[in-house]
Amino acid sequence: MGVGMKRIMNLNKFQKLLLMVMIVSVLFSGFIYCTLNSKIGFEYKNQIFIPESENDSTVYSGILNGKKVRFIVSDYQVVFEYGYDQVITYTVYENDSLIVENLKDHQYAKGYEIYQDDEVKFKGTAIRTSGDGICVLYDEDGSLYGFNVSYFDHNGIERDEHGNIVHSIEPPLNKIIELAEGPVLVKKVKWIFWFSGLFLSVINFFSILFADELFRFQMSFRIQNSNKAEPSELALFSRYLSWIILLISSIYFFISGLL
Repeated sequence: MGVGMKRIMNLNKFQKLLLMVMIVSVLFSGFIYCTLNSKIGFEYKNQIFIPESENDSTVYSGILNGKKVRFIVSDYQVVFEYGYDQVITYTVYENDSLIVENLKDHQYAKGYEIYQDDEVKFKGTAIRTSGDGICVLYDEDGSLYGFNVSYFDHNGIERDEHGNIVHSIEPPLNKIIELAEGPVLVKKVKWIFWFSGLFLSVINFFSILFADELFRFQMSFRIQNSNKAEPSELALFSRYLSWIILLISSIYFFISGLL
């Protein structure tokens, strides 16, 4: 039996339980991340919509508020299907004569007309960045069009700048242009969170396995003969509390990378 296994066998039940939960969380989250890593799609309302070909169209499918949602894209026409009771058809026309005067020299500026069924919804300029493909709209008069600040809280609920829940599921027109032009596809998982959780797990693993050695190393800066020092009840409580906090923090990172 190796030295490492002897150390593990000499741990108490609570320490062994922490190690088991930690190892399972690393392996299970790693499996989930690897499974979802191959799923690449269009990001909308903090969800990933997976593309697939259907006849002569590209269909981006996903789930919003428990309902199936599809974006059906073909020849600058985007059909938005929300469940079985809401269907909106958008038609996008490129028209560079609509580019705002002070944006005509911009490298990524294009003019667009967007119709919702037979109603004109937008005429103006779109500037789409080359890296992330985000589209910003300017009305015919040069003013910023439809600029609304929103964010997703820790429960995945969309809120406006005042903290109110955003109930509208109708896609903004900049997303319609992104779809019509070909969206930038992203992955669901954020590996930086998984590696952050793994880093905390490794620290926790060694702090549990070498708890006494770390304690005496810290005490060596304070007292002589630190190799004979024993932790007080308060020190033991702090030690266990730190292990629990590190475990919870690592699991939090694993989950955050999937949201």
